[in-house]
Amino acid sequence: MAPPLQRPRHRSRPHRTRPHPADRVRQRRRHRPALDPQQHQAQGVLHCRQGFIHALAIDPDTPDGPLLATAGDNTLRLWNLHDHTPRSDDLQGHTDIVEALAAWTTPQPTPRSYVASAARDGTIRIWDTATSRCILLLATGTRVRTLTAHPRTDRPAALMTIAGEAGALVVELQLDRL
Repeated sequence: MAPPLQRPRHRSRPHRTRPHPADRVRQRRRHRPALDPQQHQAQGVLHCRQGFIHALAIDPDTPDGPLLATAGDNTLRLWNLHDHTPRSDDLQGHTDIVEALAAWTTPQPTPRSYVASAARDGTIRIWDTATSRCILLLATGTRVRTLTAHPRTDRPAALMTIAGEAGALVVELQLDRL
């Protein structure tokens, strides 16, 4: 008859006396003070009718004062940053959620401000903020995740960087021809 199976004997390990480095990081984070509301006060609360804001862009150089553009669902809204009031009704035209915004002002020959919006529907719309109208529609055929705009100082144009699932592209918009 075979002898019964026996468990191997292990030496008992001594209990750790020092905390694990990750535990020290957690402890530091736990004791870190939150934002002090007396030092960091909100300038105002913007209530978005759509509920969730998917994208925003700020242009401090518009002729009518600093501008904030927000996007929720498939609409945009332009806000005055001085008094936190809407500049216009909702800008509508996209058929899906707007995911990226860019805002800029062209200095030549007269200052004009624009907002570009990119949605999941594969389109980019360029809006004139003075008239709240869409002045250009670009069909990308792919989802755009990021937009940036850089106004040219020598003529009414802007360089726009478009980045998405298919890669990145730089486009020059000749705004005086629109």
